[in-house]
Amino acid sequence: MVSTASILFMCVTLFLSLLLPLIVLLVLQKGRRGVFSVWIAGALGFAVPQLFIRIPLLQTLGTQESFHQFTIAHPYVTVSLMAATAALFETTGRLLVFKVALSKRLSYMTGLAAGAGHGGIEAITIVGMLYINNLIVSLSINSGNLSNLLPADPALAESIRQSLVGAPPELFLLAGFERVFTMVIQVALSIILALFIMKKRAITGFIVVCLLHFFVDFSIGLLQMKGLSAFTIESLVFIFAVAALVAIIKLRPAFGDRLEIPVDLGEQAVNEGY
Repeated sequence: MVSTASILFMCVTLFLSLLLPLIVLLVLQKGRRGVFSVWIAGALGFAVPQLFIRIPLLQTLGTQESFHQFTIAHPYVTVSLMAATAALFETTGRLLVFKVALSKRLSYMTGLAAGAGHGGIEAITIVGMLYINNLIVSLSINSGNLSNLLPADPALAESIRQSLVGAPPELFLLAGFERVFTMVIQVALSIILALFIMKKRAITGFIVVCLLHFFVDFSIGLLQMKGLSAFTIESLVFIFAVAALVAIIKLRPAFGDRLEIPVDLGEQAVNEGY
């Protein structure tokens, strides 16, 4: 049986990863125009490079025995490569969003909303979808219907059952808090890049954000590789999130009077009937 605490914590994580990003979007939209389109642009800045390019490439590499052996033989290089490619792909996505889709609409709120979209769609697709599956499987285990859910592969069903039944309940809760912390970090990275681009220093901003993203991912990956506890790892993510929150607040004055999202002239023309 999957414990009641585990199922409860799965529900909390499902809320934090699936519904909280949408609640943040609604809060940002209140009394403002243009937030939704910027949020969507930010979401695409994650989805296209990660979900459609990097992750499928890694999945393909994962089927190669030579790559599997390489990851075992060179764990530090593997962690570095995972962190570097994540930083490069996501920062490229951010750069294209700001330089192409939102080049005339840059502001503090543009960076914030785009970052919320970037981190929000990451939470929804990476964790939210997984926890819908976890919850369905857990309820199937407790009702004795897991064999009906996965009838073709009893060995796989048993492996999944053991992983969900044997996992400490707090692990399911920590996953939700990690998504919240990560969303804060993603917002800060987007604001930093937006500011650099506004200051006509896009290349410098790209390098800075890439390095910050790499440092965060590499540090977390290193602790995971060392086998440290989930609580220790999430404590580090929390520290990064606090630093990111400070940056979000402190950088606001640097945008001067460019705080709100400028009006999209094309959208305005459509609304006015031109």
